Amino acid sequence: MAPIRGVAKGFQTFQGFREFGEGLEQELAFEGVGTKFMNWLQGRAADADWFAYIEVNDLERTWSRPSLDPFFETFAKPRAEMAHVPPVAEGEHAFFAVPRPRWSRGAKTLGEYEARYDGAVREFDLKLKKLLERLDRNGRLRTTTVVLVGAFGISFGEGGLYLDTGALTAADLHVPWVIRPSEDLSIRRGATIDGVVSLVDLAPTLLELHGLPVPVGMQGVSHAASLEHGTPSARAIAYASGGFQRGIAAIEPHWILARERPADAPSELLVRSWYGGAASNAGDGPGVAPGTVIERLVPRDAASTGGDPPSDATTAAARERLAFALDAWGDWVERSRALLHGRLEPTADPKTAADLRRRGLLGPAR
Repeated sequence: MAPIRGVAKGFQTFQGFREFGEGLEQELAFEGVGTKFMNWLQGRAADADWFAYIEVNDLERTWSRPSLDPFFETFAKPRAEMAHVPPVAEGEHAFFAVPRPRWSRGAKTLGEYEARYDGAVREFDLKLKKLLERLDRNGRLRTTTVVLVGAFGISFGEGGLYLDTGALTAADLHVPWVIRPSEDLSIRRGATIDGVVSLVDLAPTLLELHGLPVPVGMQGVSHAASLEHGTPSARAIAYASGGFQRGIAAIEPHWILARERPADAPSELLVRSWYGGAASNAGDGPGVAPGTVIERLVPRDAASTGGDPPSDATTAAARERLAFALDAWGDWVERSRALLHGRLEPTADPKTAADLRRRGLLGPAR
């Protein structure tokens, strides 16, 4: 979240952090970020409108910094079915092994790692409670909408990664979105909203809920109607890109179709750990040839098939449906990127250019 990465754009006040330096760990923790936030908020008039985005990395630092309170280290009990000890890899990231920077030394079972993470989640929950109590004491909680979102999920072997994230699986992509609305909003309390959403939907949803106009350039869709009236989700498919293999994915409520480029992983060790061979392999033995695209269609959870294996017809229909959507989305992204980066003149693709102008992203016609 350093200013050099461009994330300060759009904020009137941005408090970033040094990339490295003494005391950085405490600055990035919930206590440090929360203190900076409260100091900023107390400098504003009690009746002033405000918006704040707070990013903390306490859960990401679970493996490098044990809790200062031993209670949270033993809060959760390891699951018996996760009693095996995973191997340790030399690299910073690896499949089917614990990355060495996240290794806790000693022979810990995967269940013990998971229990440690569960304790860290509980500790984070109590820190959040204290921050909300401070808002309440200052008389601001009643008129404040609080939203809790996750940037990414941590895997415990579901997609081949241990204590890490970087794939395009449900473990990586299915993150929480919890809204505690201010008292003047008509959102249904205690409701769980089914359907697919994306983090790009967060801004238009909050703007509409608070009666503010949604800029045309936003690619997300508002879910205000689902929150207020229980209508079906406004989004049929969510999309994701990135990951270790520079892939793209289309996500429905019950299926994920991912396309990944194994040879594009950031290190040869990572490629070998996943595919058993180097990325430079020509395709005549173990490994993956450069340019290879691997496609995976997987159910998001057992509930998607009622606990039974999906039929061939159901699987084929899901693959065809998501492949069509992923092709269209990926093509739009590439054509838009070419226009926005100046590699293609708007006259060469007038349809995409018109769409980008409608969104306010390309500027007026020349």
